[in-house]
Amino acid sequence: MSKILDELLIYEVLSVMEEILEGKVASYGQIARLIGRDRNSRLVGKVLSMAEFYGL
Repeated sequence: MSKILDELLIYEVLSVMEEILEGKVASYGQIARLIGRDRNSRLVGKVLSMAEFYGL
């Protein structure tokens, strides 16, 4: 796994995802802004695409 996808980033993204209410949606860009990485929406997408790999 690359250094960019470190455990802290994964934790931040998944923590925000837990806060999204059932039936609501958020874009990768919105999630990136919430974790303080405004320009990293594609990185958020990468983390979420690998959620099965992380066992989630």
